[in-house]
Amino acid sequence: IDGNPSTKYLNFDRANAGFTIKLQSAQVLQGIKFTTANDFPDRDPSKYSLYGSNDGVNWTTIVNAASITLSNSRYTQSSMYTIANTNPYFYYFITFPDTIS
Repeated sequence: IDGNPSTKYLNFDRANAGFTIKLQSAQVLQGIKFTTANDFPDRDPSKYSLYGSNDGVNWTTIVNAASITLSNSRYTQSSMYTIANTNPYFYYFITFPDTIS
């Protein structure tokens, strides 16, 4: 999210953990890319779920456990995953319900 491939999200095996992004104004998210970190390919996510909210309390499912195919090479960006979303949200919450291993 910050454009720096050296920044990474690391989940120490907590099921369905993720993170929330709060935007300054509601935006329509229509695509997402993932970058592999300096870690092990077996820890890479194989699925993601995405939720949107305008109050940070009530969430709408945008993507439910969609498959991700990532390179085994490190610091490699994925292709764009198109998201069928037409609603603007202030908050986005992403989880990674499954990994490669």
